[in-house]
Amino acid sequence: MMNTRSRPTKGIDYWLLFVVIVMVIFGLMMIYSATFTWPGSGRYVIKQAAAAALGLVISLAFSRLDYQVWNRFALPIMGVA
Repeated sequence: MMNTRSRPTKGIDYWLLFVVIVMVIFGLMMIYSATFTWPGSGRYVIKQAAAAALGLVISLAFSRLDYQVWNRFALPIMGVA
């Protein structure tokens, strides 16, 4: 008999990561082009790039957690939201 239960995959979906990084780079280019003529326009791009890097690190950290752990915190998180 074949085991039909799905097992969680271990690892990173590299295609999804690639697409997200490309979209972040595209967004940074849009911010740069929109603020190109402003004095000190580079700080907006740097600030957004830092936020994107922080978001990527947090996302990778949370992706390592078992999703069933979040089941315990679901109601309090929804209450706060």
